[in-house]
Amino acid sequence: MTVRVHPIVVCLCGSTRFRDEFSEANRAATLAGKIVLAPGVFGHASDPLTDEDKTRL
Repeated sequence: MTVRVHPIVVCLCGSTRFRDEFSEANRAATLAGKIVLAPGVFGHASDPLTDEDKTRL
């Protein structure tokens, strides 16, 4: 039996238009014990980004 020394890291990529799908995938992977890297800003949602935000990102 192999013992994993390092945790599995998952990177969620794609259009931020799919906020609900990102949330579902993030939850499933997190509950499976994985470390999840995912967008933290969803500019397509009801919280639009300013031009300054876009430049900074």
